[in-house]
Amino acid sequence: MANDEFRIKAEALINKDAAPRSTFVMGHSVFDIPHRLLPFRLSSKSHAATFRRMKLPTNSPVPCRYLIPLLFAVSVAASAAPGWQERADQFLDLVNAAYQGLYRVNSEAQWDAATDVTPAHDAASEAAGKAMAAFNGNPAVIRETKMLLEHRGELGPLTVLQLERALLNAAEGPMTNPVLVNARIATETQQASTLNSFTF
Repeated sequence: MANDEFRIKAEALINKDAAPRSTFVMGHSVFDIPHRLLPFRLSSKSHAATFRRMKLPTNSPVPCRYLIPLLFAVSVAASAAPGWQERADQFLDLVNAAYQGLYRVNSEAQWDAATDVTPAHDAASEAAGKAMAAFNGNPAVIRETKMLLEHRGELGPLTVLQLERALLNAAEGPMTNPVLVNARIATETQQASTLNSFTF
């Protein structure tokens, strides 16, 4: 019976036309509010922990119409803002997957160019090198890596090492100057071709 009475009072407080602005919910904690009146479920441990950290007294004279939207906003903000470690993990998942694929293609192209020196293999090796540099040295990758390293104190040691390696890979072919990078790759490919085609 008590739960039914509180439900009726809470519903009246949410409706602006049904109750005056000076009406308050007294003697109840937020966990007493029926779940169907909230825009989210209170069964989640993360929501419950957020509410407990707010240390709301059970007899706090807070209008229900203001309390529920406030708690909803806090809950959404807490769950929608990932930490720096989570952001770094997502970034490294992408970088590692792309790097491994490009590294394999580049290595196979270089092997073909070294074992069978032909213009076609030289061109394939050059193209693979440029593709790898285009990703590793991408300005977006450089910016994100530097930003994450600015928060290295919030990252794990393995994460920091991977980010530093990603920045080192970018330094080998920074696409902030693509003309210079492409010219270097073309020159190195020509030098490798000359060496590999030499008859000892």
